[in-house]
Amino acid sequence: MEYRDFTREIINNQLGGLYLIHGRETYLMDSAIKRIKKNMNSAMIDFNLSVLNGEEIGIKDLINNIETLPFMDTKKIVIVENLEIFKGKRKNFSESDEKYLIQALENIPDTTVLIFMLDTDPDKRKSLFKTIKKNGNIIDVNKISDVDLFQWVRQKFAQHGAIIENSQIMYFIEVKGYRDKNSELRLNDLENEIDKIAVFSGRNSVITNEVIDEMTMKKSENDLFRFIDSIVKKDANSAILIFEDMVNDGESILGIYAMLGREFKILLQMKSIKKKGIKPEQAAKLLNIHPFTAKKAYRQSDSIEEGVVKSVVKYISDTDYRIKNGLIDPRVSMEILIANFCSNR
Repeated sequence: MEYRDFTREIINNQLGGLYLIHGRETYLMDSAIKRIKKNMNSAMIDFNLSVLNGEEIGIKDLINNIETLPFMDTKKIVIVENLEIFKGKRKNFSESDEKYLIQALENIPDTTVLIFMLDTDPDKRKSLFKTIKKNGNIIDVNKISDVDLFQWVRQKFAQHGAIIENSQIMYFIEVKGYRDKNSELRLNDLENEIDKIAVFSGRNSVITNEVIDEMTMKKSENDLFRFIDSIVKKDANSAILIFEDMVNDGESILGIYAMLGREFKILLQMKSIKKKGIKPEQAAKLLNIHPFTAKKAYRQSDSIEEGVVKSVVKYISDTDYRIKNGLIDPRVSMEILIANFCSNR
């Protein structure tokens, strides 16, 4: 089932049975909950809508919610967020509890709408997933389609009263790189960028490519953050793929080194700043960098040792000299960087 079909069922009061919504786009899950609440009888919502923490609830409470009849309405809606057994955990659910739940899913009351929401992808080999697929609807929200993304971006700019042409919408989407296979961007990130552009421009202002460039982070910068994340996580395969993507997009290897050197120096500064208890928002002002850059560096600095950061900075400086003097092939030098700093030594 497509997400748009699911929202159509919500709007038309046609929800029924069993659903599993899974993927990284928690924005869409939050939007679905808001739509459901908006479409319900507000006087009865406390009786007929249950939003449950799936990492805390046990089998008895879950079954009780599923089997409880609606009060003065035709449907009760039960939403379970991140049920622990989807993630392979056994804090509150034993194997026998899981089997009991699977049996219950075969016989959900006609008066209950049961929606599981999972912020990752489920194990499709498990009996629980197969039961839901057999008896209900599976909705993947890892990415939205090109058409839906275009309409969504248009709608978000319109909500701010901004005037934007189709070509500028396409430019914004291309610059952000949301549709790229390896992109970690989510709709929340795009919404933040749209908010910044629209607020900066003001109502009834025309959004141009120049404004987008001034206010938003380009794809190359997002690729760079993902590249650094791969180095921090010692994920050599991912680092190589991102590096190749950047080169294929027209980035020079010396240019990548320049950006990389700047970001690792920021990481080094961020480590010092964090020791003083300074938050990302303050750090952005102190270092005169974009708040998004500050937040990413703030997070990344926890996962990499100071000595490693210094070693990367030194390697980049030495390599820049060697490349410019013809002492090493640029591509080989990057492969050495990835191999050295992604090793587990």
